[in-house]
This record gives sequence, structure tokens and C-alpha cells, in this order.
Amino acid sequence: EEDGQWNLTTEIGSDTPFLLVVSVKDNWKIDNVVMTVNKGGSGFMTATPMSELESDNSFNISKGHRYYYYFEQGLDAEAYSFTFTAEDEEGNNAIRKTSVSIV
Repeated sequence: EEDGQWNLTTEIGSDTPFLLVVSVKDNWKIDNVVMTVNKGGSGFMTATPMSELESDNSFNISKGHRYYYYFEQGLDAEAYSFTFTAEDEEGNNAIRKTSVSIV
């Protein structure tokens, strides 16, 4: 999210490895972040945990409340809808959605 606006569509080539990074901020400690992904309108990945970026990570990305999932084999050419759910240590959660088109 940038300036309150999500980038709704990003084009990535099929079978291209990519790192999906989301920034999650809260007034409490974030307990977990999971993503659910639909591929072409059908279920693809359900409640898949995302990893918190550590300070010295192999991707050379600053830590700052970021969670990631590495698609090492890339994805097939298709439209994907991502739903991210973050939960804090108090049990509160927030949900955000975006789409990615793989070409």
C-alpha cells in the first residue's frame, strides 16, 4: 500500500521467480500473516503463512514490518487474487486484497 492506495495489477512473466513482500504495521506485535490465493477464480493456496523478513536477509530488503513469500518456480500465466490477513497478539485482524496478472 502506498499513500493509502494499493497497486491493483502488476504484470510478471510466467515461470519467473519473484518475491512477494507486504508491509504490515500495527500498534501491537503482529502475530502472523497469511495469504489465500485464487487462480483464475478457483482456490489455489489456502491460508499460507508468510515469513517475517529478518534484518540480514538474502533478498537485501530492509526489515521494517515486512512479510514475504518467495515463488521460487514463479506462477503460470493467469490472473491471481491475493487476500492477506494479518493478526496481532491481541487477536485483532486486518484483511487486504490485491490482484496480480502473470503474462
